[in-house]
Amino acid sequence: LNRRGVDYQGGGVRYIRYNCTVDADRVGYSMLFPGRLTHLHEGLPTTEGTRYIAVSFLNP
Repeated sequence: LNRRGVDYQGGGVRYIRYNCTVDADRVGYSMLFPGRLTHLHEGLPTTEGTRYIAVSFLNP
């Protein structure tokens, strides 16, 4: 939706249990993961500009 380093700075996702951080560096980049206990996560703050994201939830 917008470009990191051009439209905004910061952001990303941190998976708490695995101490792993993922940065979305490309337009159109997406992640699919189970968001419950096994992949508890947090969105990292955008430090500059405006970042737009699209979120979807699928329930079994």
